Amino acid sequence: MDKCLWSLRQIEGACKTYFISLRDSERRKEKGKDKEHAVNSRLLSRRRERAARLKKTIRGVKEEALHGISRDKLLKVMESEYLSSEESDLDEDGNSFFKVRRLRWQRDTFRELKDHLEYVHRDQLTPQYQAQLKKREVVERFSSRGAPEDCPKFVRRNKQPVLCLLLIRIRATPLSSLGTPVSRQSCRTHPAASGSVDNMLRMVLRNQKTIQAHVAELQKEINITHIKLDAANRRIVRQEALLKEMATAVTRNGADLSPSTTSQDNTARNANIKKPFV
Repeated sequence: MDKCLWSLRQIEGACKTYFISLRDSERRKEKGKDKEHAVNSRLLSRRRERAARLKKTIRGVKEEALHGISRDKLLKVMESEYLSSEESDLDEDGNSFFKVRRLRWQRDTFRELKDHLEYVHRDQLTPQYQAQLKKREVVERFSSRGAPEDCPKFVRRNKQPVLCLLLIRIRATPLSSLGTPVSRQSCRTHPAASGSVDNMLRMVLRNQKTIQAHVAELQKEINITHIKLDAANRRIVRQEALLKEMATAVTRNGADLSPSTTSQDNTARNANIKKPFV
């Protein structure tokens, strides 16, 4: 053990981490979630690499290029939780690119600062390396990831009013699930009508998972609708192409009936008619 580079505690910790990872992997295989975990791990690794790249760029630029924000503050928040979601996709030519989904809760100034740092990093690369980078295309759909609990004010937008969240909760929860008959007395004693902000906040936090589940279901329905619209558009394109082919065929058949052919037929028909006796 004297010649070993690692201590006994480090070896025990590494073995424990290995067996925990092995156990979790077997459980995911049993539940059929190994592919989903692989995709999520790849996305997380991509965000961590980007965070490390942005931190390096922040340390290398001047203080004036940080839009008036302290360098130490930016280094603290430049983690994977504060970066947009990137999914790999293929364009019409078969080239790979990244679909970027922004975070809805981030301020525009913070997004612009991240984009500026990306441009600074890209300018520092050689032309050969720039050609190897994948294109990044920002899509309209936002990421479903929420903001961290300790998110600073210069990053996060103003929070939604409690009343808006309560309206979402009331729409998502049927009256029958309240457990008591709906009457004037029950409405007066209900936490939403008591006027207590603390009770409202507790209600919102307690039903946050329910709201997120409804949002996820709505997002799935939107995705299915987009798929159906794409299929309908493809059918319309095929039908338009078929109509063009039919119109071309009709035009071609009409051109075959030339005037010379018609005049020859008329001459032959007139020759068969007998002249009257004089």
